[in-house]
Amino acid sequence: MSRVSMLVGLVILSGALLVTAGQTGGDKKEGGDPPIKFNVQLPKGWGKLGIQGDQKKKIYALRSRYLNEIEKLKEKIDTLKKEMDVESYKLLTEEQRATLRKNGEKVPEIKDSKDKKPEDKKPGDKKPGDKN
Repeated sequence: MSRVSMLVGLVILSGALLVTAGQTGGDKKEGGDPPIKFNVQLPKGWGKLGIQGDQKKKIYALRSRYLNEIEKLKEKIDTLKKEMDVESYKLLTEEQRATLRKNGEKVPEIKDSKDKKPEDKKPGDKKPGDKN
């Protein structure tokens, strides 16, 4: 019987979370990424404190907002790690990169710094002999 009541409680809690998640949608900043939906829970041991109603909704909203920020920072960390790897590989010689490839490591294709991209060129820069 306790399993049935626990299941009913979880269904009710899930419904409350959905309603709360819909209410926190107004916190979005213009141009920002849409918030990621989390399975927000009270911290361990807080269920015994008798938290109910509006207090519980506010706690869920607060925790959801912070979890969103944490997720954005994790994504930023992942991006920075990838950039760090690419920049590190750029410092290796082609022979060193080839050795890494032979050892089964995935090495990104690195263009020599001699190859200037068109956007690296300033509008006022002209080579001798350029007609424009």
